[in-house]
Amino acid sequence: MPKPSCIKVHKWRYSQVEKSYIGKPGCLVVSTSPVLICGGDGFSCSTFEGCILSAESIVKNFTENFVT
Repeated sequence: MPKPSCIKVHKWRYSQVEKSYIGKPGCLVVSTSPVLICGGDGFSCSTFEGCILSAESIVKNFTENFVT
C-alpha cells in the first residue's frame, strides 16, 4: 500500500450509539474484493460487550466466507 500523505491522531472521548444498524448483524460486508467488513458497537449494541460481539461476528464471517 502507498504511504499516507499525512497522519492525524484523534483522541476518541465520547461515543454512544443511538440507533444500531438494522437487525444488529454484528458486521457488514461492504466489499468482497478487496475484502472490507465494517463492524463495531453500531452493528450490535452500544456497550463494550457489543464491541466484542461485533469482533466475533467479523471473525466468523471472514473465516466462513473468505478463508479457503
